[in-house]
Amino acid sequence: MLKFVLKRILMLIPVILGIVLIVFTIMYLTPGDPARLILGEKAPQEQVDVLRDQMGLNDPFVVQFARYVGNMLRGDFGRSYATNIPVAETIAERFPKTAELALAGMFLSVLIGMPIGILSAVKRYSILDNISMIFAMLATAIPAFWLGMMLIIAFSLNLKWFPSSGFDTFRQMVLPTITLAAVNAAVIIRMTRSSMLEVVRQDYIRTAWAKGADQKRVVLGHALKNSIIPVITVIGINFGSLLGGAVVTETVFGIPGLGTAMVNAIRMKDNPLVLGSVVYIAIVFSLVNLAVDIIYALIDPRLRE
Repeated sequence: MLKFVLKRILMLIPVILGIVLIVFTIMYLTPGDPARLILGEKAPQEQVDVLRDQMGLNDPFVVQFARYVGNMLRGDFGRSYATNIPVAETIAERFPKTAELALAGMFLSVLIGMPIGILSAVKRYSILDNISMIFAMLATAIPAFWLGMMLIIAFSLNLKWFPSSGFDTFRQMVLPTITLAAVNAAVIIRMTRSSMLEVVRQDYIRTAWAKGADQKRVVLGHALKNSIIPVITVIGINFGSLLGGAVVTETVFGIPGLGTAMVNAIRMKDNPLVLGSVVYIAIVFSLVNLAVDIIYALIDPRLRE
């Protein structure tokens, strides 16, 4: 098991370096001058040229990339061009909100998606199955920003049940969590139903039904156990997407998370903050995938090979 985990950890290194290279290249090619951003539009061009030289912005691309990777390996993500605050401090301040939102959204999507998916598979072609599939298709098609705004109009402005912004109290968490969980719940419903249908058609499940085995034991003890791996895959991938996809939800509900900081940094060409945020999210996403691989191995020892 230890060999399996170490192998997966080593595989993360080229993945993260590849992500850093892609994002660094995109930000390098994006129009805009960080030195001009720092000094302001009215600063003389001579001062801008001097600052560019001090910041190493005139160095070749390879030199700049190698310098950034070297600093990153030492835990130094640089300083924000806009605020002059270390990027690591900004991430440490902002990321907990994003992680809290992503965890809340994933918890709600699993809480809704898995039970409905199981019932849809067991009660195939029933009214419940039809309703759940309609919900899944609608939730998948609805954009998160539109759903968030509709929830604000309905439950904040008209009914006044929940606040329209913030993420500090339980009432403030309700609408953003629903917005983030809707699409993911739909995906989990469809995957759970599909996986369960493949298993419940197997001979050993039919034999268990024929012997009069308890329905709860057959469904949860046999069918769900043997169909859970694809569902875990979706949950792991969706959690990573929630960390990045929370940008829209944070913007709609005014949540001061890492997503809103990234959006503002991209607008201002604040390269250190953009790169640091993306790399941090990539590392967290990679660790989530590692955890999923470990869960795979615990459920099915054959996957350890």
